[in-house]
Amino acid sequence: SQLKTGHPVRSAIHKQLNGRLVLRWVTTWESLLLYVLFFTFLLLMLLCVAINGVFCLFLL
Repeated sequence: SQLKTGHPVRSAIHKQLNGRLVLRWVTTWESLLLYVLFFTFLLLMLLCVAINGVFCLFLL
């Protein structure tokens, strides 16, 4: 029986393109997560200032 092997150059290009797509997807989600965390932190700080009148650094 013969082993099925893909074209080596095409396979390498495919892997590189797939890697880029995965990397782009991961970095996009990481940046979205950073935005969410930043705005959550900002909201908590604003609420703390509104309630206590001072910055609540103990949240860190």
